[in-house]
Amino acid sequence: MRFPGRLFSQFALLALFSLAASAQRPPYQSPPRPPQAAPPPSPAPTPIEIHVDQRCRILPTTPALPSGKKARPSFDWTVCHLENVFDTHHRVQTVVGSELQRSDVEIFEQQYVLGNPTQQPEVFIIEQPAVKGWTIEGDPPPFRVVAGKEYYRAWVQPGEAVRLHVGMRQVTPLKAKALRASAKGASPPPPTGPPPVAPAPPGAPNAP
Repeated sequence: MRFPGRLFSQFALLALFSLAASAQRPPYQSPPRPPQAAPPPSPAPTPIEIHVDQRCRILPTTPALPSGKKARPSFDWTVCHLENVFDTHHRVQTVVGSELQRSDVEIFEQQYVLGNPTQQPEVFIIEQPAVKGWTIEGDPPPFRVVAGKEYYRAWVQPGEAVRLHVGMRQVTPLKAKALRASAKGASPPPPTGPPPVAPAPPGAPNAP
């Protein structure tokens, strides 16, 4: 059976149009997914709080043990130890009018070396007695002074060590001395020579 020529031509054109349409059609693409929100940042770990006294002993976190005995301080050189412990004395003299004002000065200072061998941040609270008649010379100064104690704070990151200097000064006034006036009644000349200085602590290098 033969198809008429016109009918055959129509079928051929229809096939060509179908091929052309399929060639121009872009491939199927799935719709883009909405961007996913970033996960919230994990909270920073809470630093461990460690209390030490003026002798670098680690104070217990609980006052009593389960057995009922009083908890005692412990010592760990890697966590806290002291360096540059000095107790120096010197005298200060100042001419005021016709008198020589004098005072004895005592300076006590020590340096805490605070180490953190753990994998978590730590905050150290140093408890030192506040002695009456002494002036605090810590750097930084205590963040709290209460009930006869000075409290210092230092943050130490994991695997690091921090040094904290603490100093105190006591000034004891002495009886003033009257200066002798010259024969002509002139004011006494000011003292000559270098001003008095504190004696060098043991092991310190000599001044040039």
